[in-house]
Amino acid sequence: MVSEADVAFCAESSNLLIVPDPYVAYALLAQYMDSTPKAAEQIAQSAVVSTKAKLGKNVSVGANAVIEDGAEIGDEAIIGAGCFIGKNAKIGAKNSNYGRM
Repeated sequence: MVSEADVAFCAESSNLLIVPDPYVAYALLAQYMDSTPKAAEQIAQSAVVSTKAKLGKNVSVGANAVIEDGAEIGDEAIIGAGCFIGKNAKIGAKNSNYGRM
């Protein structure tokens, strides 16, 4: 992806996608092709959440996520599918997590 002004710097044999703003075009393509799964809107049935964990208001926990004893999850946080939140971990409000903590 190049702008019209940068075509002169490309080899003649190059395949070009000429766009007004390559940075914006790339950002839009990256967003379109993003495969991040949609977050759960509640606590998934297959999630394992300790009774000793503290969950804030409107917390979303994805399928097969595990939240151990003493973990504290802030309001409106998103815990993605398959995430592992270890003992006594603290996650602030409005955070999105898709890995091990």
